[in-house]
Amino acid sequence: MTPQPRGIIPPGDLDRLLRAQALVKEAQAVFELAVTQALEAGGSVREVHESTGLSATTMQKYGHANGWPSPARRAHLDADKIATAEFSARLDAVERILRSLGEA
Repeated sequence: MTPQPRGIIPPGDLDRLLRAQALVKEAQAVFELAVTQALEAGGSVREVHESTGLSATTMQKYGHANGWPSPARRAHLDADKIATAEFSARLDAVERILRSLGEA
């Protein structure tokens, strides 16, 4: 094989390189969708991590980019946050009452 001048990629190699790059992008998109679907199907972040080695941050990035959690799941999570906040407020009120009784 004759040496190529510096900086020039032979046309056949360039075509193969660009096709491979397109395949990598497509595979990445499929992988990100698969991660999202695993999370939507009920897989925990920990389970997906143990199966793929992905970090929690990367999984969440992929999931959020593809609509995870679903609007219904998001509403459920928001309702849980509200219920937890209400319960915490009630506990704080009880603690204040108990402290005031102890001080009386």
